[in-house]
Amino acid sequence: MPKGAISGIINIAFLVISIGTGVFVVRETQNISSEASGNLTTLSLNTNQTSFAPGDRFAVSLKLNSGSNPVGYVKTLIHYDPHKLNAISIAPGSFFENQTILESKINSKTGEVLFVIENAPGTVPVSGNENVAIIVFQTLNSGEASIAITPSSHISINSGQPNQLTSFNQLAINIK
Repeated sequence: MPKGAISGIINIAFLVISIGTGVFVVRETQNISSEASGNLTTLSLNTNQTSFAPGDRFAVSLKLNSGSNPVGYVKTLIHYDPHKLNAISIAPGSFFENQTILESKINSKTGEVLFVIENAPGTVPVSGNENVAIIVFQTLNSGEASIAITPSSHISINSGQPNQLTSFNQLAINIK
């Protein structure tokens, strides 16, 4: 066989193997991505409406969607504009059936709400899509105000474990 024919056969074989390997790598990457999407742990602030008059009270739910991750500990720091809003109260939600509140603080001067809750000792971490807390706010002055979950918030199987939180949001409130 001439050298050119052998070289051509080797090149074609190399090309076929490369394409096959590329398809395998793409398939594996897609599988990893779809598996990872089930592992997203999100924390969101929700309210029924976002436009209020000065003096109105409204509730904001702090909803945790753990994806497929088991959760036993939630530490949330929320910041709001203390010139436009006042946090009145914070109450636990239904995410944990048996829960222990470790901290529940409102600082109306700095505009911060700290809420730390864990699954009761001896109970198994849970997965779900439920409210961790309900916060009641009162509007103070006209204008735009935001309520935001801060990056220092932490969700994990237990206290001291790596943070599983992948995304969080903020609310824009209009006070007329």
